Amino acid sequence: MVIRVHILMLGNQAVTIKNNITIMIDKFNESLYKIEEAYNGHYSVKIQMDSDLDILNLIDDSYKYVWIIGHSEYLNEWTPSNNTLFSREPDPNKVSVRNDKIEILMDTKYFCEILRQGEIREYLHIIQTNVKPPFFLDLNKFTGKNRYDMLKKHINYLFEIKQMADCEEITSSSKDVLEKLLLKLDKPLNKTDKGVNN
Repeated sequence: MVIRVHILMLGNQAVTIKNNITIMIDKFNESLYKIEEAYNGHYSVKIQMDSDLDILNLIDDSYKYVWIIGHSEYLNEWTPSNNTLFSREPDPNKVSVRNDKIEILMDTKYFCEILRQGEIREYLHIIQTNVKPPFFLDLNKFTGKNRYDMLKKHINYLFEIKQMADCEEITSSSKDVLEKLLLKLDKPLNKTDKGVNN
């Protein structure tokens, strides 16, 4: 009798877990392609790209720079490096690096060219802008609304794209920009929240 009760309890728990997962998936799907106000004056939308190269469809060639945030080329494995060290160019046979996190500012067309030829080994985090970010704009020091206000004020950013495990999140100070990006991807705009999207 005790064993039977335990089996019933486990069965109920499994059903509950399955139902909770289903609810989470439904909520996630409802949030896709839906433009929401992330902070006052800044909007975001979650999307799912079919491949990493879909990012190229979002890039605006008329903007001068792609600013790559927290890029890592070497991940967890020790890799020979010839990056400048103590103002000198080291012997790559004697110096190895790992877990490097750097910011890169690239010409937009060159970024697209390299991305077509290479591969994304880690989640990509980029910002498009026409202005070279000033030295004091360290995004590690700013969060939330303050962060996006700084981006708008000092570099008038077009958008920010953050790749994550299950989706990509795009943030911009313009809803029109986000709507045009969805059209580029041929994705329907989720208008379930009329107060935000209309």
